[in-house]
Amino acid sequence: MNVKRQIAAVLVLVVFLLISGCETIQPIEPTVTQTPTPAPTPTLTPTPADTPAPTPELKTLTLKATGDLLKLLDRWDDKYAVFINIDTDIEALEDLNGKKIYCDMYTFGLETAVNDMSAFNTAAGVEMEIGLGNNIDQFFDQLAGDKNKLGFLPKTVADSNSVQNDPNLMIVVFE
Repeated sequence: MNVKRQIAAVLVLVVFLLISGCETIQPIEPTVTQTPTPAPTPTLTPTPADTPAPTPELKTLTLKATGDLLKLLDRWDDKYAVFINIDTDIEALEDLNGKKIYCDMYTFGLETAVNDMSAFNTAAGVEMEIGLGNNIDQFFDQLAGDKNKLGFLPKTVADSNSVQNDPNLMIVVFE
């Protein structure tokens, strides 16, 4: 709202108050409430029953990679974390043919994500349809909805989200 409109709105309000019989505008006094300070709680030493259970680690699917794929992954230097649905039928790199890649492009942008996923297809010697998104919830939904979809998530995003604790996913390792 520009300044002229703000001034006009204030003038209209003042004129309305004067016409309606309000002779003075009473300021509203702020009320202050004081919250009592809670008593300190005693420090308790946790017993084994009190300690939380460790968070489950993701299962790992290890796929034998081609030399070209290993070179590409070395160049990427942990750029992506790769995930797949826990109920996948994928057992070998060749099983990826005809499947789908879903890449979260939030960090790197559209062009980089498309180029990276195309490079993955070429280096792995497979043909996979490429899907892109930029929403972490959408990433989880995509992998949950297709048990054979390979998910590429920027490593920095994967490390800062609860993806590492998702019981429906496995991390994919190429060696």
